[in-house]
Amino acid sequence: MSASSCQIVAFPAAARASEVQEAALVIKRLSTGEAQAWWKSRARRMAAELRAAGVDEDEVSHEVADFQSAVFFTLTRLYENDSQSAQAPQ
Repeated sequence: MSASSCQIVAFPAAARASEVQEAALVIKRLSTGEAQAWWKSRARRMAAELRAAGVDEDEVSHEVADFQSAVFFTLTRLYENDSQSAQAPQ
C-alpha cells in the first residue's frame, strides 16, 4: 500500500460473530474430510469476495487468517462445552 492510499475494512471478518459461530457449527458436525473440504471452499469464497471488493492481497490473507482463528477458537470452545456437559453430574 502506498503512502497516498489507504485500505479500510469496514467490518473485519473475524468480528462477524454470527458467521464465525455458523462456520464452527458446520465444521463440528462434519467428518474430518468433509470439514476440511468445506473449510477450503469457505476460505476461498471469502477471499474471492474480498478481492472483488477491491481489498489488496495482503489484507485478504490477513482477513482470512483472522477469520480462521476466530472460527477455530469458537470450535474449541464448543468442544470444551460438550466435554464439560458430558462430565457434569446428572
